[in-house]
Amino acid sequence: MWCILDKKSLALRGIVAVIFGLLAIVATKFVLDFLVYIFGFFVILTGIMNAGVGISSEKTELPKWLLIITGVLGILLGIFALLAPLIIAMTMTIFIAAWALITGMSELGLAFSSKATPHRAVLALSGIIGLAFAIILVLTPVLGAY
Repeated sequence: MWCILDKKSLALRGIVAVIFGLLAIVATKFVLDFLVYIFGFFVILTGIMNAGVGISSEKTELPKWLLIITGVLGILLGIFALLAPLIIAMTMTIFIAAWALITGMSELGLAFSSKATPHRAVLALSGIIGLAFAIILVLTPVLGAY
């Protein structure tokens, strides 16, 4: 039976992550532009689908007007992403910084919460690195985006 966490899928995900990481180091601008444009196209397509479901469906679980408004806003956000990619890249950077801050604080909390916690030193080091990463991203969002 296939499982998301089997060894082969974890290895494949790891290989893809390493390749993407190396590509991000070697061709930073390309990868950043790629991510922003993929985001823009994804949001436009999702917006079109939401608006389409809202317009064409007889019966939906959500109110039709909500689907239509969500769809239109998605389309507008996608167009904005394609027209102003640097703003979207910096916004994504701030979200990544928030994620790093939250996970860093969580890891530090776990590291110091109980002496029985396994790998406390690794958790603490990971938490410190996450917090430092978040601070760097917040202080230099344009540099952080690249």
